[in-house]
Amino acid sequence: MFRTLLRNLTITKNAGDKLLKCRPFTTAAPLAQEEEEYNYVKLLGTIVSNVRTLPNGTRSLIVRTVEGNDKYCNHLVNLKSDAPMSMGERIYIFGNLSSKPFSLDDGRLRQKLIIKSKYSRLRGHERNIENKNDQNNVKILAKITSDIRHADNHSLFTLSSNHMPKGEGRIPGMIITEFHRVIVYDQPALGVLRNSISKFDRVLVEGKVSYMPYKITSGKTQHGGFIVAQSIQRIE
Repeated sequence: MFRTLLRNLTITKNAGDKLLKCRPFTTAAPLAQEEEEYNYVKLLGTIVSNVRTLPNGTRSLIVRTVEGNDKYCNHLVNLKSDAPMSMGERIYIFGNLSSKPFSLDDGRLRQKLIIKSKYSRLRGHERNIENKNDQNNVKILAKITSDIRHADNHSLFTLSSNHMPKGEGRIPGMIITEFHRVIVYDQPALGVLRNSISKFDRVLVEGKVSYMPYKITSGKTQHGGFIVAQSIQRIE
């Protein structure tokens, strides 16, 4: 906790004819320039749940996007909005991807995904859900922090992204790190990943959000989320 509180504090130290900014009580090394990261999600879909208001005033709802071939994704969205909304309405969401880990019975970790948004736009009620031009797009610039595992027709790795939480009760300077599983099936993207990308590289990943159901000890089904990458690029 001390380290978190002191994160934004700096001191100066003479180094020949230079003054260096240093981390107090942790190290005398100069502060490294923070690397750029971003995390964007865009959805256009249909509200398929009742809209709940959480204790902090955030609205919680399920937005369904139709992916084609009789497939769809149900996204948990936490939204800052006072606009009236109801089941069956079409909605556009722009936000970021947040992940919360949970354990499977065999000890493996998976992530529950929440799309957090402060911007939305209602599109009214429409019929014939199967024919809608839904959107499900994610774009993340972050660092690979796991080994890259290759199989015959796909590869998997984990990205870590950092963000500074806002709102009441947050400690100034506190940074939260979250982890996002990425699966790559796209053949051109697989070629880039296998030939020019390694663990700890910073990469720009574009794709869509997807989910897989898992049975847990309680007998309930928990949906683990991941990114299906459609393009990947190493960023210097």
